[in-house]
Amino acid sequence: MINGIKKCISTSMAVAWFIILSVVIQSPVLSWLNEEYLNVGKDAQGNLFRIILFISLALVSLYLMMKFAKRLDISWKQSQFDTDRKGNALLYKYTAITLLLTLIYILVLYIGNGYNVGTVPKPIVEMQERPVIFILYLCTAVITQPILEELLFRGILQEKLSRYSIWGGLIMASILFSYSHDYQTIFNSHLVSSLIYGLAYAKLNNIKAPIILHILQNSLVIAFVALFR
Repeated sequence: MINGIKKCISTSMAVAWFIILSVVIQSPVLSWLNEEYLNVGKDAQGNLFRIILFISLALVSLYLMMKFAKRLDISWKQSQFDTDRKGNALLYKYTAITLLLTLIYILVLYIGNGYNVGTVPKPIVEMQERPVIFILYLCTAVITQPILEELLFRGILQEKLSRYSIWGGLIMASILFSYSHDYQTIFNSHLVSSLIYGLAYAKLNNIKAPIILHILQNSLVIAFVALFR
């Protein structure tokens, strides 16, 4: 009875920590928000503050993530960052699939919107006038967010749940990932990407794989929007 209560409390705390971390890892985005949300100047001092804020929030997020992983008895070994020739071949395969599906998706949206990319993020619109904000936007989109999100959803959540069910862990992590990116619906374009990330992680047992896929996918989307806006 007591052990059951302790297990329920431990599980509840883990769920609460996961929810908190899913919000915290988005915090580096604050560094490139405009003055309506971040009350700093447009001068060099303001840019320096943004850079320091970005680095600080990214490091805090990573530190909390590692503490959470340790609490769940999860450790990222060197072997989970290394790949052999067979692993590299699989990674190339998943990379090709991810980029092909992403390109098809954005082309369909582009043509469907009347050859219009839709809403363009402000940092891209103002990238020539405000290069520091654009660089911070790029850093979050193609570096910190892919790394932090994959460590949380694949390296921690999927890894922990896969100890009970490999496919169950993959699907649950993918659903929660997609929902965290679009709160209106679970079944969205992010779900397909997340399933590929999760499958790559499960097959390769390498956290580097989904991180690379995530980085490349985000980079392709940003490059397309910047070129065809």
